[in-house]
Order: sequence, then C-alpha cells, then structure tokens
Amino acid sequence: MVFEKKFPTPPDKGEIEGVKRRIKMEFYFAPYCGCEKVNILEILDFIKENGCVGIELFQGWHLFDNLDKDEWVKLKKELDARELKVSGVFVPGAFPISYPYYNEVAVNYLVQSCKCSKYFGGKYAAIWNAPPKPVTLEEGRVATSNVLKEVLDKAESLGISVAFEFEKESCFDNWKDTLNYILTFDKRVRAICDTFHLAHDKADAYEAGVQLGPYVSAVHLAEDDRSAPGQGKTKFDFKALKKGLDEIGYKGPYCLQYDLGEKAKNRHTIKESIDYLNSVMRQ
Repeated sequence: MVFEKKFPTPPDKGEIEGVKRRIKMEFYFAPYCGCEKVNILEILDFIKENGCVGIELFQGWHLFDNLDKDEWVKLKKELDARELKVSGVFVPGAFPISYPYYNEVAVNYLVQSCKCSKYFGGKYAAIWNAPPKPVTLEEGRVATSNVLKEVLDKAESLGISVAFEFEKESCFDNWKDTLNYILTFDKRVRAICDTFHLAHDKADAYEAGVQLGPYVSAVHLAEDDRSAPGQGKTKFDFKALKKGLDEIGYKGPYCLQYDLGEKAKNRHTIKESIDYLNSVMRQ
C-alpha cells in the first residue's frame, strides 16, 4: 500500500491580508505639553486601562527626573506592576545640545539619557532640538554635531539610537532636512517621525514613510492641531504613512502624543484613538 503524503493548502493572499487586519496594532503613549498637570502614576493607570502597551518617558516637569537613579528604580516597579513597556526616553527642548557653550554638559546628559533608556528596556533617546536665542540655526546644528561626535559611539555600545524630532525653527526643519543631515553627517543618527509636524509641512505621508522610514526610531501620532488621532478638524493620512513604513520594514513603536490637559480625567480619549488608528492603519 502506498501512502500519499498530503500537505495543508497554503492560505491565499486574501486570507493572509484578513489575518493582518484582525491583528491589532500596539500603541504607546508619549506625554506632551499639558501632561505636567497630571501625576505620572495617574498617566500610567489610564493608559493601561485604555489599551496602551507602554509609555515614552518624558524627562522634565515632575513626571520623571533622568538624573535621579533612585527614581528609576521606583518608576520601574510601577511600570512592572502595570505590565507596561518603555519605548524610549524623550529629552525636552530646553536641553542644551544645540547651545555652543554647553558641549560637555550636553554630552554627559545625553549619554545619561541613553543609559536611562537601556535601563527601562527602551530603544532610543529622542531630542526636540530647538536652539536657544540668540544662537542661530546654523550655530545650533554645528553644536549638535559636535555633541553627537562624542555620543554616538557610546550610544551604539548601549544598543540605543539617538533620534531627533523635526519641527520648523528647530535645528531640523522638516523630514527632508532631517534625512539630508543623517545621510551627510552619520547614518547612525535617527529621527522621530511626528505626524503633527508632517501635517504642518503638508508633507506626503507615504513618501515620508518610505524615504525617512529606514532611519526612524519612533512614530508620534497626532492630528495637525495636536489633538488625538481621529479627533482633529482635519484628518492626517495615517494609512498612507503606515503603508510607506510597512514597505521598508519598519518595526519600531507607534506613540500617541497629544495634550491631555484637562482631558486627563477623560479615560475614553486614548481608547477611541486606538480604535480609530486600528480601523485606518490596518486596512
């Protein structure tokens, strides 16, 4: 008797796409201006309750002090108790990396940020890099480059990327400006791709995803008025951005970033945004 070896029929393309659409995306929350009114533990509680898998730690205000290692231990316990992950650490705009006279301070602080991100299991240390007056943009960029020359090797040894958020009048004006800097200065530098700034630049979301995507550490999600995704007066094309990022194999975090402010008690805002993004970005 001859036994015929049978193999299961492989799923067709339509079935595969259907499975992809049923798998929900993971979202982090990235505190923004206004969150200083809210206790960090309250933020952790309601992002957990509303479906976020973790948080991007923001240094500053009373939320988190990067330099206090005792605080690292306490916060780690709170995160673990809620089973929340950390995507990375964000350094605020007041950080003096673009100030020509603060080179040593900036190097030490940024290296500490990389160590902090690693401690929490993050993958990046991100910077919003606006030069303080009266420093010009060009002087700020030179100062930034001088700091990076001393930081990138240390960051790489820790397995942490250093990323910049682009914005008009910062050292990196838009996504194309940021990409050009990365390609000409050092390809280890990374970007934070923020949909709020893409919208303000009237950028092509798909093009930004494809071209900047290989150098993106994290994506910040908000509408063009910094409201929650799906709740703005105009709707950013999140689907097009996701399509571009998928094509280049982006596997990094997606972080909701908008002003909670007085909405901190509104525990539906985050959940509604996650549901909305899952409906448009998984198609």
